[in-house]
Amino acid sequence: MTHTKRLNTRTVSKNSHLKIEDREDIEVGLNQGLNFKEMAYHLRRDPSTISKEVSRNRIR
Repeated sequence: MTHTKRLNTRTVSKNSHLKIEDREDIEVGLNQGLNFKEMAYHLRRDPSTISKEVSRNRIR
């Protein structure tokens, strides 16, 4: 059984890993200048998940 919480009337999955497609979508969002909240809305994830993923894996 997975845990879910409500965020802005959409179901957000908790305790699940990001898929490679999600990571690719984050990369596209960064290139388009989207903020974490906008990317999170499209991916149905929490904004903190997006920010942690970016800070953990960003290469400058």
